[in-house]
Amino acid sequence: VDVLIRSIPVPFGSFPTKDQDETTMRSAAILCLLLRAKVDAHYFWADVDETSSRVEVTFSEKAGVPDRTIQVLKDKLAGQEMSVFSLEKPTVAVVANLEDDRMAAPLPEIVGPAVVVGSLDYGYFAMVGGDLQYTFSTQIYREEADWTSGFFSDFVSPADGPMTILMNSCGPEGEFRIYGLPPTASGEVGVCVYALGGAELGCTATVGRDRTGGRVASGTVSVPLLGEDAILFALANITVSSGGGIRAGGGTEAKFASTSVRYSSSCAE
Repeated sequence: VDVLIRSIPVPFGSFPTKDQDETTMRSAAILCLLLRAKVDAHYFWADVDETSSRVEVTFSEKAGVPDRTIQVLKDKLAGQEMSVFSLEKPTVAVVANLEDDRMAAPLPEIVGPAVVVGSLDYGYFAMVGGDLQYTFSTQIYREEADWTSGFFSDFVSPADGPMTILMNSCGPEGEFRIYGLPPTASGEVGVCVYALGGAELGCTATVGRDRTGGRVASGTVSVPLLGEDAILFALANITVSSGGGIRAGGGTEAKFASTSVRYSSSCAE
């Protein structure tokens, strides 16, 4: 599973000083990446900061840790929007602005449980041989029953929306659901759970779809019983090809979806 999750690296590298040309340095960083035999992968991670009423998104190999690597993607992230889905309220779009080592989007007033979702289609990436696509979300729980009461477990993303993963905030079994899977994909879906900072807590590569060719899958990742409340991140990925790949007139897509929850140790007792 470790290889499955980390098999697709993404652009990153050193950053220029004020006296260096940023565009040139960014291009050089990407070129260096493509020539390397093995790299560590960076992914998008979202988390909600209700104290400052905003969502923060990082792009890092360490889950949830700010990293200036995100500046490599500043052109692609310009005008980035995130959607706020909340109970019995219309969907709200918020703009995530790029800061030094993260993106941040303001949160509207939220009373009940909510999901904040963003996505980025990187486009063609040579090491994939096709499109590289990311989705990043964070969940706001108000009580332990929010998962079982249906808002999260029965969450329905837009029919044409990107692949999205949500995870229960309770219990030693990391229960999750993945929405928006390619309907005809036969590729293996991998899921790993991480602590803030990137420590891997558990993985699975045996994710069952709700029906043959279905766009929804569910499963569990066995994680250690945590003795205190914590931020947990889940990352799902699948790579699918059709028609011999993009160069043969078909298509290849590598999809990554992450989410974060505030894990409650009390409900696991």
